[in-house]
Amino acid sequence: TPLDDVCTFCYDQMNDQEIPQSVCCPTCKHSYHSECMDIWLENYLRCSVCSSDIWKHYKVVKSGEAVNMNSKEL
Repeated sequence: TPLDDVCTFCYDQMNDQEIPQSVCCPTCKHSYHSECMDIWLENYLRCSVCSSDIWKHYKVVKSGEAVNMNSKEL
């Protein structure tokens, strides 16, 4: 799908050329620059748009480690 969104952290318009450097919230489908998300996640674990806590495992997944989605700790 085409990317036509604004990163809510830096307010830059995002486009299709930035797809490899972007991440998308699976809950609300809002896109962010990956480096902006890294900075956000230093202090917060929720999506800045929908407040979903889906990002709590972002750093682990990005590092390539496995996440047990069946864990009761999620």
